[in-house]
Amino acid sequence: MAAERQRARLVHAETRLAQWRACVDCKKEGVVKSIGVSNFNIAHLLELEDAGLPYPAANQLEQTRVAEDHAQPAKHRARQRGVVKPAKLGQYGRP
Repeated sequence: MAAERQRARLVHAETRLAQWRACVDCKKEGVVKSIGVSNFNIAHLLELEDAGLPYPAANQLEQTRVAEDHAQPAKHRARQRGVVKPAKLGQYGRP
């Protein structure tokens, strides 16, 4: 059975490196067009970089006052890497 092409795939689990490698493989195989992550902080992003893995096309971040303070370093790093506007989730996961 042939794999269907998907527009995007996000990772937000504790097995970050293994799952991210699987996403990178899916992108290389043409299964997905782009790959991104959800609620990765700066340490998570640096973990991907240190492993020599490609940087996510998007980092979907929760938009609450508490989450906003923790997201600032990740947003800054995304801008440095050319991700102009990270994806956003509304309060409680609603757009």
